[in-house]
Amino acid sequence: MTHHGRLREMPIEAVEQLCRELTSQGYSVFEVGKPTDERDFLQQARLKYPLDPPISGNVHWDAFADSIWGGLDACCSPKIVLVVRDASDLRRNNPSEFALAIDSMLEAMEGVEAEKHEAGEEEASMLLVVGEATS
Repeated sequence: MTHHGRLREMPIEAVEQLCRELTSQGYSVFEVGKPTDERDFLQQARLKYPLDPPISGNVHWDAFADSIWGGLDACCSPKIVLVVRDASDLRRNNPSEFALAIDSMLEAMEGVEAEKHEAGEEEASMLLVVGEATS
């Protein structure tokens, strides 16, 4: 498992247990399944992640980044977890798109969490959990 600040990368078998633990600690968990490519990831994110404004149609990464930032900022919970249950196909099929997805979410989390802390919301905490199939 890799820990880079708010990023947790782990075998897919461990994702469910971590999500249960985080839920018991008061985190709101938003999860996508096993996206195969950029289009599939954005479609799943549109349905499962807090986005503001909502995304639709032919979305590009800049629109997703703005929307996830707005959604995290508007979310009623100060403790949020975004999950990609199994990122194996997305990472393997298009590493650059995988990196854009992860970077977009991490950047939004960092920015929104910092804004919330500055506003006195000390309990604000955001994590990104990424599952990966083990060989």
